[in-house]
Amino acid sequence: MNPSDFSQDILAKIEEQHLEPRPRWQFFVVRSLWWLMAIVTTTLGGIAFASVLFFLREQEWGWVIRQSGAFGVLRAIPLLWLLVFALFALLTVYDVRATRRGYRYQTGVIVGVILLASGVLGGVVYASGFEAYSHDFLQARVATYRVLAPDPALLWQAPQQGRFIGVVSATSSEGFVLRDQVGDARAIVLTSSSRWLVPQPADIGLPLKVVCESTAATTTWNLLEARPLRARAP
Repeated sequence: MNPSDFSQDILAKIEEQHLEPRPRWQFFVVRSLWWLMAIVTTTLGGIAFASVLFFLREQEWGWVIRQSGAFGVLRAIPLLWLLVFALFALLTVYDVRATRRGYRYQTGVIVGVILLASGVLGGVVYASGFEAYSHDFLQARVATYRVLAPDPALLWQAPQQGRFIGVVSATSSEGFVLRDQVGDARAIVLTSSSRWLVPQPADIGLPLKVVCESTAATTTWNLLEARPLRARAP
């Protein structure tokens, strides 16, 4: 087809369909929305990355490996948050690609920048303690979240091995009472070999993870080691 004929054909179709050029502000709004979506998905990816850091930091990996092996490690990995992070990373790649100049950049470069940005933002969110607060909030109120993202502290709980989690509900010169989530109370007795990884004395309301050895009394345990419930308190 002759170029002039082609141009005339295009002009005829424009007149026939009453097409009009879009205002410049519409293109600006569309481009801005794509960048806004990229910023939002990167931010959510950063929060997901902070959740991954939280779960990795809170796990007692030595105990997990010794007690449960590969299955325990697989259970302890925060698969939910890794999938959420990957989802938002992919959405951000798509958003950036849809911007005016996004096609110029290789996918590997975009992914690298997104991972760096999400990592930095996730580190800031984790350092602020927000993730610990949000995790505890969801654990207390959303049953589905408890199933999909079990609290790392629960993997520590193994009464048959003398490992307990709970809150100090009473204290004395000889020890303290630890009450767990279901309300069961255990008398913890201090010995000369008790090791403390938390400030002493144990105040009422202090959440702890403890390692104990049983005594003749079924409800009394000798304290071997006391650790903070959270590696980093919210």
